[in-house]
Amino acid sequence: MIHDSCVWKKELAQELRNLRRRLKTVASLDFDTGSDQATIAVEKFAFMVGFIIRKLVESKKLSDEFERTSVPVKAYIRRRDHIIMRSWDRNDVSRFYDLENHRQSLLSIIKLCNALIHSHAFVTVFDGEVAKPDGILFNSDRTKNHELLFVSLDDLMKVTWAAVNDDVVTMQITLRDNDEEIIKKSRK
Repeated sequence: MIHDSCVWKKELAQELRNLRRRLKTVASLDFDTGSDQATIAVEKFAFMVGFIIRKLVESKKLSDEFERTSVPVKAYIRRRDHIIMRSWDRNDVSRFYDLENHRQSLLSIIKLCNALIHSHAFVTVFDGEVAKPDGILFNSDRTKNHELLFVSLDDLMKVTWAAVNDDVVTMQITLRDNDEEIIKKSRK
């Protein structure tokens, strides 16, 4: 349980600054070296952000308005001509998913966090020939047999910044007859 959300929100802000700094640094490198370093930076950022935001949500430190936020993603359907095994090369996603066709979708904050934390496939996608990450292809151990998702790095950074700036101003707790608590948290 998180007691002081300020500490963790500062950590989120630091992760965001670190990612931006690392991506500026790798922009001047050749693609192979730069893409390796950018991939590590994006992996660390995505995992840390997913973990911290999920812990803030579970600890009731983010508003209901933030928790209701959805993130735009592209969903790629799984090909049925290959069986996904535990030992498959998780970077070879084109073998298992139809990357030529996608549907636009929305993913809740908590589902995004869970999928990043429990990622089965996790591939950093680059914008052309430069080592500038565009986004992440990912799924979780629970969704790997259905689809592969893409979230833009810009959208993930926006969600992170929104979490940093989200403050619960009012909280209402209602106790039901069966001792179930209904908690409403708002920015207002």
